[in-house]
Amino acid sequence: MRPPSPGKPPGIQPGDELRIEANTKTVSGTKGALVEVDEGNVDARIGTYRLQADKITVYEATNKVVAEGNVVFDQGDQQRITGSRAEWNYRTKTGFFINSTGYTNQTQDGTRMYFIADRIEKVSLDTIVVINGEITACDEEVPKWSFSRQTSQDQNR
Repeated sequence: MRPPSPGKPPGIQPGDELRIEANTKTVSGTKGALVEVDEGNVDARIGTYRLQADKITVYEATNKVVAEGNVVFDQGDQQRITGSRAEWNYRTKTGFFINSTGYTNQTQDGTRMYFIADRIEKVSLDTIVVINGEITACDEEVPKWSFSRQTSQDQNR
């Protein structure tokens, strides 16, 4: 059994603002309902969260970001998720990643869990859904053990 995590860094605090750096930026819409499209080496940060991608679209009215192409999501050294596409609500901290791999130590006892999945979705603060994925706590390239679940397209409907 591993020792408990030394503590989790604070997430998003009141007053934290989403900051984005990119090669190009296009903004449309009206105040409160702006849509911002950032492309090329996009680096978005809020609190301890960092999202990088080829393209990120921000929907101000819903606090949603859509990231496409070479997506990397970090929360300090607590977790990392990569994928081809992601949608994330930076206020509720919920969303999903497509073609994802990653790790998190945000478990009850601080154990680091590794995963690979067609889709991983955080539906609430304490519920994660893994679709067609594999999960392990082993650090080895070929884990000694893992849990996996594969579903057919018919079962997803």
